[in-house]
Amino acid sequence: MHDFRVALSSHAIKLEFEYLIEKSDPGRCRAFCGARYEGCKWRLHASKMGDHVTVKVKKNAHLYTCKSSRRHGKVKGTTKRWVAEKVKDWLVENNKLGPKELQTMIKEKYKVEVHYKRVCHGKELALNQLYGNWQESFDNVYRFKAQIEQSSPDSLVVIDHHTINKRIREQLCIACAVDGYNWMYPVAVGVIDSETNENWNSYKFEKHYKAMAQARLEAAKWLQENHTKLWTRSQFSTLSKVDYVTNNLVESCNHWVKAEKGKHLDDLLDTIRQKMLIKWNIRKRVAKEMNGKILDHITKKHTEQKLGY
Repeated sequence: MHDFRVALSSHAIKLEFEYLIEKSDPGRCRAFCGARYEGCKWRLHASKMGDHVTVKVKKNAHLYTCKSSRRHGKVKGTTKRWVAEKVKDWLVENNKLGPKELQTMIKEKYKVEVHYKRVCHGKELALNQLYGNWQESFDNVYRFKAQIEQSSPDSLVVIDHHTINKRIREQLCIACAVDGYNWMYPVAVGVIDSETNENWNSYKFEKHYKAMAQARLEAAKWLQENHTKLWTRSQFSTLSKVDYVTNNLVESCNHWVKAEKGKHLDDLLDTIRQKMLIKWNIRKRVAKEMNGKILDHITKKHTEQKLGY
């Protein structure tokens, strides 16, 4: 009966009238006009048929004749379930839409103003229907970690917080570099609860560096031998932070994941994993066509410089 109740709400909003539920259970629904005691005889009775799917609405001989409910500002049909159904398609296209934006879009399309809090609940319900329960998505990160470590033995997945008491507005962090072709190269991905000093201080750096060293000693050893001056420069100097500075890299990274940021945690991480694998596969195909140890475009550039081009 869920779809029927949403349809009833849409019908009432479109024709600008108010209704009240007299009886409602999983198999039937009875409603009457909100102005019944003022003389309006409109009523409705709907019930599921034998297949337990199809809903049959009994014919109503009395037409709705009351004044518009919108004129006195009462629209009870805009429940959170109704909101969820109406905003679902918008969230599929852009799941980063906020309640305020959705509230404006509903008003423009359906000519009805819905309370902000109800839009919040409706959006939450729609996201749960589209992507599953948020709390379960957090629990699925442990399965994600196990699967990654099993299928990609050289990968490292670290989970800091093992208990979440309420939903958080997670912030996506990506350590990004450039490769020899000047292409964006994602190195590491992280999700934090908020951008605070605690999440960015050197303790976090040391903590995860030690975790990496314990998991892959050869990786830590390589960094110590090859990046002794560059690897942690940003932790000690207020001058040069990195050797490669460009806003284009940040903008490229943001554009790369922009459409995925509204997903639940497990879907977000797995989608980024897939996008990284696609990039690595492209580099693999390019590498197979290389001759020698120097990149083709570097050789070409060096030759042009020697010839004075």
